[in-house]
Amino acid sequence: MDIYIATRERTLTCIHRFLSAYADLTEDAVRDDFEVRPTGSPEGFISGTLATTLAYGLAQADRAFTLYFHGQPPNYRPMLYFSPHGRLLLGLSVEASTPEGASNDAEAEHMLQRLKAEFNTEYGLIAFELPPEEADEEFPPHLF
Repeated sequence: MDIYIATRERTLTCIHRFLSAYADLTEDAVRDDFEVRPTGSPEGFISGTLATTLAYGLAQADRAFTLYFHGQPPNYRPMLYFSPHGRLLLGLSVEASTPEGASNDAEAEHMLQRLKAEFNTEYGLIAFELPPEEADEEFPPHLF
C-alpha cells in the first residue's frame, strides 16, 4: 500500500525532516549518480548528488519527478514526488499484509495520520500500488 500526503511546503527543510525521520541515507547521501526521469518523459538524466537533485527539484515549481529511498526500520519505502502543481508529495510504501497474513490497513492508516500531523496537512490518501504521479492527480490542482 502506498501512503501519500501533499505538503503545504516544497522546501529543503521539509524534505530533510521527512528523510531524517523515514529514510536510511547511508548510501544515498554519498552517491553522485542520482537519475531524474521527469514525469511523462521516456528519457532521464544523471542529476548528480542527492543535494544537487533536490536543488534541481526545488528550482522550479513545475518540475515533476520521483525519488525513492531505502527506509529506516520498520523499512517503509520513502519517496518524494515533486509535483508539476508546485507541491511536494511525501510517500511511504507499506506491505499490504503482515508476514502472518493479517491486513496492514490499520498500520497504513496510523502512518497516514502520523504523516499528516508531522507535516501539518489534512491532505492524504492510501491506495494499493498507486504511482506518485497518479496519486498527485487525486488531489485538487491548487490545494494551498
